[in-house]
Amino acid sequence: MPGTVLAIPSDIPPFYHFVMIEFVDFHTGVEWAIHNLPGIGVARSPLDGVIQGKRVTILWNPPSPESGEAAILRMQSLIGRRYDIVESNCEHVIRWAVTGEWKSEQVSAVKAGLLLAGAVAIAASL
Repeated sequence: MPGTVLAIPSDIPPFYHFVMIEFVDFHTGVEWAIHNLPGIGVARSPLDGVIQGKRVTILWNPPSPESGEAAILRMQSLIGRRYDIVESNCEHVIRWAVTGEWKSEQVSAVKAGLLLAGAVAIAASL
């Protein structure tokens, strides 16, 4: 369904790449997605090329066609936005399109891990 959000395992475990299904081109049968990529930014891509045969997890199914369309319109408004691993990655844009919240749980987890590692290193040096 258009607006559905998928999580695809990243090449860097345990992280995921998030994409939103945009539409199916009924003339070609190609399913299109919008996502955010390093070096490219927010862009449209054929879904098969994004998934590359990996196992996907459905994170969000729009509860109605209208909510899916609203999320797609928000994603489309970001096309061309630059990628930034900490401030504007694939999770930030997907979460914002679905919930209105600009946040990445993956970035938060890494920051928390770094803080913990720093605290442990400081405690060990005392």
